[in-house]
Amino acid sequence: GRQQLEPELQTVYDQLAQAAACHDEEPVAVDADQEQVRLCLLALRTDHPEYFWFDGEGTYVTTSVPVLEDSTSVTLTYTMTEEDARAQLPQVERYVADCIASLDGAENDYQKILGVYQYIIRQTDYVLDVQDQSIISVMTQHQGTCAGYAKTFQYLMNRLNIPCTLALGTGQNGENHGWNIVQCDGDWYQVDVTWGDPVDENGAPGTSLEYTYFMLTDEEMYRDHVLDSSLPVPICAATTYNYYRQAGLQLPGWDSVSYESLLRSAAAAGERWLNVRFDRREDYDAAIQTLITQGGILTIMDNCGLTVPDSGITYSRNDTFLEFSVQLPAA
Repeated sequence: GRQQLEPELQTVYDQLAQAAACHDEEPVAVDADQEQVRLCLLALRTDHPEYFWFDGEGTYVTTSVPVLEDSTSVTLTYTMTEEDARAQLPQVERYVADCIASLDGAENDYQKILGVYQYIIRQTDYVLDVQDQSIISVMTQHQGTCAGYAKTFQYLMNRLNIPCTLALGTGQNGENHGWNIVQCDGDWYQVDVTWGDPVDENGAPGTSLEYTYFMLTDEEMYRDHVLDSSLPVPICAATTYNYYRQAGLQLPGWDSVSYESLLRSAAAAGERWLNVRFDRREDYDAAIQTLITQGGILTIMDNCGLTVPDSGITYSRNDTFLEFSVQLPAA
């Protein structure tokens, strides 16, 4: 964002930010060339999800005069009129109030970040053909694409005074993608809200909520995300607030007794799934061998008083993140 720009470009950024905030449709004269303007607009886009009427784009004409610096006239483009934008504000405030009310009892920033992540996913369906790429589609229509998810998460973090930025790049299949980087207890973590709200095999909105991409390190996130290098972002190296570690589901080794204890606790709590992640691949492989290849999961289910349906066990595995998930049958 702004902090990553050179000082002279921060001045340009501030001029453009003031224009966007006021929905100014008049050209803005700045001392920068077109590539520098593009960089400032990109930084502006990543910093201000509250300017939901501004799509981060503009048209510009550069005038070059010998000896003097280039001067560029920038006209920002907007996705809605100022009147229409003002009409959306009451719905935005209702969404924010409802989300913050759902965080009642959150005792620290981690619990607030987790609560917002869960709230957005539970309130939103991923719909690929949504035209709006701002917080509005998510907050008023309860549907959106990655841009809407990520900007809504960033907006709510800003309202909670938790540092957060928008990360832009590509995801699976090289498609354009957006996610977040958020600060918790002094360290930065990667979060992809969109990929926590998966769709089914037909592309229809799913009903599950996943934590594979919640509070990751750079090494973990960049296994299947590629960051746009135009703007630097904070380094994410801490693991303390990874979801699986906080939930006691990050396993340092493999033994069936410990796993059975986790499954028994999940069943007693009425959970539909037990999801665990392993520190080491050899332990993950051993678990798969015991539970699936040798059928050990059936014995563990039986020990926990769970009756496996005739259709068998429903499970999933993630070889990239060393995760194993099993659906719990009714007791």
